[in-house]
This record gives sequence, C-alpha cells and structure tokens, in this order.
Amino acid sequence: MTNKMLQEYINQPSSRARIKKLEMMREEDLWLPISLANDLMCLRLGDAEKTAIIRSTSSKNNLAFEDFLTRNVSNWNQNIASCGLWEWAIRSDGILWHRSIPLSHDPHLSQRVSYTLLDLAWYGAGAKVVENFIGWEGLEEMSPAFLSLMFYRSLQWNVESERFKKIALNSLKKVYGVNAPPERTIPYYLAYLYRYDFNATKKLQHEHSISGIWTQFHGSVCDEIESGKRLNCLHEISQKKSTKASEAQLLKYWPMIWERHQIEVDALCWIFAELAGGRLKTLGEQSWEIFSGIPSDNLLKSLKACKTSDQFLAAIRIIGNLIHVSQRDELLDCIREFVTKAENPADFIGSLPQRFSTGLNTSSKGTSTFDRILDEQAQTLKNAHNVLFTEVYDAYTEKTEDDRDAVPRQAFFNLAYRNLKPKKIPKENEYWAELIAAWQDPKVDKLDHLSQLARQSPSLYQICFIDTLSRFKGIDNAALKLLDYIRSQEEDVLRAIIHALSGINTNRSIQELVAFLTRPNVSFHLQMEITQVLQEADLALLQSELRSAINDLKYDGTGDNPVWELREAISSLLLIEEPEEPKTDESSTSSADLPTTEKLDHHLQTKLKDYGLLSGEAKRALRTAQFFHLQVETSGNLKTIDLSPAIDMQYKALELSFREKFEDSTGNLIRQGILQRKLDVIGYARPIPRAMDEFEHYIESLPIINTIPFFSRFKLRKMLRAICQFRPGRRFTLDGLKAFALFFICFSRKECRYGLNNLFPLPSMTDEELFDFCKSLHVFQDFRNRAAHEGFHPDASNDLAGIWEDTAKIVENMIRVQKIIAGSTELASYQTGA
Repeated sequence: MTNKMLQEYINQPSSRARIKKLEMMREEDLWLPISLANDLMCLRLGDAEKTAIIRSTSSKNNLAFEDFLTRNVSNWNQNIASCGLWEWAIRSDGILWHRSIPLSHDPHLSQRVSYTLLDLAWYGAGAKVVENFIGWEGLEEMSPAFLSLMFYRSLQWNVESERFKKIALNSLKKVYGVNAPPERTIPYYLAYLYRYDFNATKKLQHEHSISGIWTQFHGSVCDEIESGKRLNCLHEISQKKSTKASEAQLLKYWPMIWERHQIEVDALCWIFAELAGGRLKTLGEQSWEIFSGIPSDNLLKSLKACKTSDQFLAAIRIIGNLIHVSQRDELLDCIREFVTKAENPADFIGSLPQRFSTGLNTSSKGTSTFDRILDEQAQTLKNAHNVLFTEVYDAYTEKTEDDRDAVPRQAFFNLAYRNLKPKKIPKENEYWAELIAAWQDPKVDKLDHLSQLARQSPSLYQICFIDTLSRFKGIDNAALKLLDYIRSQEEDVLRAIIHALSGINTNRSIQELVAFLTRPNVSFHLQMEITQVLQEADLALLQSELRSAINDLKYDGTGDNPVWELREAISSLLLIEEPEEPKTDESSTSSADLPTTEKLDHHLQTKLKDYGLLSGEAKRALRTAQFFHLQVETSGNLKTIDLSPAIDMQYKALELSFREKFEDSTGNLIRQGILQRKLDVIGYARPIPRAMDEFEHYIESLPIINTIPFFSRFKLRKMLRAICQFRPGRRFTLDGLKAFALFFICFSRKECRYGLNNLFPLPSMTDEELFDFCKSLHVFQDFRNRAAHEGFHPDASNDLAGIWEDTAKIVENMIRVQKIIAGSTELASYQTGA
C-alpha cells in the first residue's frame, strides 16, 4: 500500500466510509500494514470495521500475519475472533497451527468460536482440537449445528469417546419414537454409532417403540452385507492395473466414513501411486475429506510405504493434516528419510506443506525463529494450559515507507492500550509525542495545544485523543474539549466520549454523561452502555436529571421493548424514590393549575407533533418556554412582564436541535475541502470584494429569498469567508438558525450558476420548499433578536400562539431535512464509500 492510500483510509470521516475504502483497496490488491492493523484493533471500533481491518491486513510476511491473528484471537469478541480464524486458515501457511490447541482448551470460549475451530480443524491441530471438547461442561446443551459438526469431525479424525457415544445413543432413543424428528444431529449420531458402537444401532433397529422413516433409513444404511461388498470391490480394484474405468469404480465403491477404518494400507499406497502418476485425476481433485475417517496409524503406514518422492508428496499434501499430532515426530522422521533419498532435497523440502517443512528447519544452536516455534509446539502438546507464545516476529514496530508513523504511533498504543511504557518518547511525530506526554502526565496546560493537534490529525486517530482525555481525572476543562465531538454520528467516537467522560469523573462530566442518555445521535446499545458506566459514578446530585431522562424516553418512538428496557436501566440508578407530591385541596386554583412536567409535555405534544423526536436538552428549553407562557396566561394581570423569554427559549430549543442534527454532517463537508476550493474560485479567499458582492447579490435576489426582510448579507459574507479560510486544526461551527439557513441556500439548491448546487444535497426537496424553509429560519432569528433587545410586551401575548405555530413548522421541516440527509448520505456511502 502507498502512503497516499493509507492516508486516504485513516482520513475517512465515518466507519462506513472506511469499510468501503478497505473493500476498494482489497480489490486493487492493496493491504494494511500489520503494525497499523495491530494498533487499530485496540480501539473501540465496531465489529464490522474490525472484521474489515482483519480481512484487509497484509499477509505478505506470512509468519507475522499468523502471529498477529493467533496471538490476539482469544482477546477479541466472537464475531471478530471467528473472522480472524478464517483469515488465518485461508490466507496463511498454517505454520502456527498448534496455537489452536490452547484456544480449544479455554472453558470460556464462546460456541461460535468453538464451532469455527471445529470447522477449521484441518488447518489447526485436527484430532487434538476435537479431543479437547470431550470434557466440556454442558456439551449436551450445545446447538444442533455445533453437535453435528463435532460428531462429524470426530468421525473424520477417529476420535472415540464414551461420552460422545452416550450423547448419541440417548438422543436417538428420545427422538426415534417421533415420526418427524426435527434434529439435524440424527444422521451424525447414527454415523458415529455405526463406527464405534454398531451393536447399539442394531438394537435400535429392532425396538418396538421406534416408528417413523428413520428406522427405514437406518436399516438400509447399516447393511453389513453391502458394506462388505463395497470394501471387497475396492480392494480388488487396487490390486489391478488402473484403467479409465478404474476411477469411476473406485468412487462408486468408496466406503462410507464409518467404514473407512477397514481400508487396507496396500489400497491406500496404490491410490497414492496412481495419483503421483497423473492418473485418478477426479479423485485427486477431491478434498482431503474423502480420506477422512481412515485411522492415523494406517495413514502414517501408507506414507512410510511410498516408493517414490512424488508418491510421498502426493500423499502428504492430502492426508498429512489427518495424522494425529501425537505422531508428528514419527512423521517428521519419515519426511527426513525421503529428504535423504530425494534427487534434489531442496526442491523436495520446498514442495512440502509449510507446517511440515518448518519442522525440518532447525539450527545447531537452537536459537532460530523456527527453533522457537518448534519449542512452542512441543510445550503446547505437553501442556496446552500454560504456554507463552514466543515472539516469532518483531516487525510490528518496524518503520516502513508505507507506514511512516508506525514507530511513534506504536509507542503510544503500547502505553495506552497495552500498558507497556516506552523507553523514550519518539519525536518524529508531534501528535503522538504529545499524546504520550499527556497520558503519562495529564496536566490542564497541555489541553489546548493537544486539542489543536487532534483537529489536524486524521479522523481515525482523533479517537486516541478522546481516549487520552480520560486520563485527566477531575479536570473539567478536559470534559469541555469533548464538546467538539458530542454531536458526531459515529458510534466509535461516541463510545470513546462516553468512557472519557467517565474517566474524567467530575460533576460536570457525569452530568454530560447523563445528558447523553437522551441525545438523538446515541443508539440504544450506547445508551445501555452508558447506564453500565454510570453504575460506578456518584449520582447523588443528578437524581433529577435521571428522572428527567426517564420522562423524556416516554415519547421515544412507539415505546417498544428497548425503550422500556432502557427506562428500567436508568431507574435502577435512582438512589431514592421520587417524593410524593403533597395532597392539596382540589378547590385550590393555584395548586391545581401548578404546571408539572407531564402537563407541560402534554401541551407541547399538542403544539408540536414531532415533539417526541427532540432531544432531552431541546425538550427542557421548550418546557421552560411553555411554563413561562402558562404563567402569563393564568395570571392575566402581569402588564409589566416581558414575554421575550418564552420566545428566547423556543429559539434555544431550535438552535440546539439544528446543531444536534446537522452540525456533524455540515462539518464533514467543510473538512473535505470541497467548499473551500469552490469559494476560492468565486473570490472569498483573497478576497475580491467585487466578486463577493456579485455573488451575495445573486443569493439575495433568488426567488422567495428576495422577500426576506433585512436579509443579512453581512452574516452571509462572514460565514462564507470563515468556511473558505477553514483549515484542519481550527474550530468552526454554524452559529444560529440563520447560519444554517444560509448554508442550505448556498450549497443545497438544485441549480446554481456558480457551481455550488447539490454540494449538500437535499434530493426530495424542491428549491421553492428549501427557500421557504430557510426564510422561516431567517425571520424567526430576526424576530427573536428584536424581542431580546427591545422586549415583547404582554399585550402581544396573543401572538405567542402564532410563534408556537412557526416553531412547530420549523421543527417539522427540520425533521424532514434530517431524514433526507440520512437517506442521501446512506446512498452516497454505499455508492462511493465516502
């Protein structure tokens, strides 16, 4: 991979885009350096991205690739671990096959990873992996799919177990009385008993209680006469010179898996000789499974009996992995004999599968990499419970042209995620050096510079900055730095923020963590994760905020089970029961009319049909506005009260909602640099006043926009100049409803003679609808500003109803725009990976 491609990948702003980029890279045969993949797997990324990273990791250095996967697979969750095992099987030479043994010994291993180990037994330790499951507790309760595969692998590697026999026999007795047993395990149980307890199957056949079609299948399959005929025919064929018809006959009479232990060694030798001679091509194309079920002793004898090197190579490529690992030394001695007999020993060794040729590669001093691997193999076979994997490759810190930041980045990841202190702080990269310094000695005076460096760094590496902020325990300023990221739509970023706020552990940071429970960009899974984190925090002063969060969740969607589960989880964080309201005389008007949260929410739901889709912060602002409005209405004689707070809080709710829903997507577009180039061409970079005047006049003269009273050209120029001058490391945010309106007008239209159309596309909204929406935002902010500066007289209280209608219309259009953006972003991500 070129450094340019690497930078493009780590600079992608979203997990979806990074996954798409990795797919494109694989199609072009470009791969992630192992050092980078090893580091990224330490971050709290989603399973989809981590599996994409594993699938995109370079296997150019096979041994390093194998070490990376087999060393870490026990630390990954089941989805990632299963993917890692498959990549190891498909894309490596299997030199570290023995590491599958301690993994299958792990009593905490999930069923999915166990299934994968069995599925890949050919690439791993074969019979040894299967044998490790014999003593597993609760084996009988495993899924039918797992049990079916386990019994099949037991047949293939000749693993006989009294426990397995008991499981099979008991299960068959239970289901044989049913006409249509649903279990997929039945054929595998029968086959296992045919092989290891044939008499028990005979008894089953004659049980009077047995009914259903299975008895008929059973009777036809366990026919000893037919079985004997097949074996006799096979052995007769192997004693003759092969013909074109021999292969078809051989496959026709090839024994069932439970009969193959009776195949004679001479017949196997004849087959391997024919394969080496280029005959029996169809049989040669069969997988190793056609020879499974033949005892390991017989397979080893057939290898020793091979007469030529070609015959031996043809055989070991097919059956080598079926030989029990306990006979590995005997097999290696056999290989050495053939090496000495070979005309060209080097070519012979090069033609062997890697897992066997490495056993021959030993140095006199016993200090080579392969010596250490062989020693690890021996220790694993001796005691799989207590094996330390040898350091077979030390290139995870290797500096390469493709990954220039590997050394300083590795130093930080070793410190932060592997608890390995660096001997010295690398100075090649200021960002990583400052992160290391902050991690080791978190001080408030480092925050501003570190925050600036983070904004200049690739999107993926900014997660490391967020993780580092968790080290600033008791420092509120660190929590404030997280506010730059709280509106992100990326789960990995939000998850890092959650744990950083928990690590900072101040009242302010925990309060922000509680506020996250009702943020619209936080998924249900993250919300549940927050409740787990909050269990370790002091929530004595945040009980009202928790109750408010529970109340807000009543209106989330349809109130299905996940919402109620979340409410229960938050309720468990309450320290005391909510005090009962004092009983009052119903005739008391002042008590009866006292606004409560429920009453306020009822009023607001009546006015705003999308009220339930707003965040907790926006709802609190609207409740305040509604509370003030109700007080004015019920008092009726407050001629000296200014009503502007009711308007101001509505505006605050709208501004919060716009920032929550659009700040991240607009910010991503700005950070891409597209807008800067377009605006530079227009004249906003140098700047060119005449060119800017012409563009602003063009915007001001657009239909509907030209009807806005006091259209703010000053605000437009200020915003466009700020966008044009934006560079990584600087902060930028759209300030207020008017700024969002101007942004949409400039970059979301269908047509623009300056080439700014559809840069922030809203496909299903016409320009007229867009302009009407933007006009309402512009007018609302102007009205709010005048009310804040000049006041809003109580005589105008009747106008509040109209203002609420304007707010409701803006919220409705805001939700519509949000859905349009979500749909177009998903489509664009699917099509381009951006």
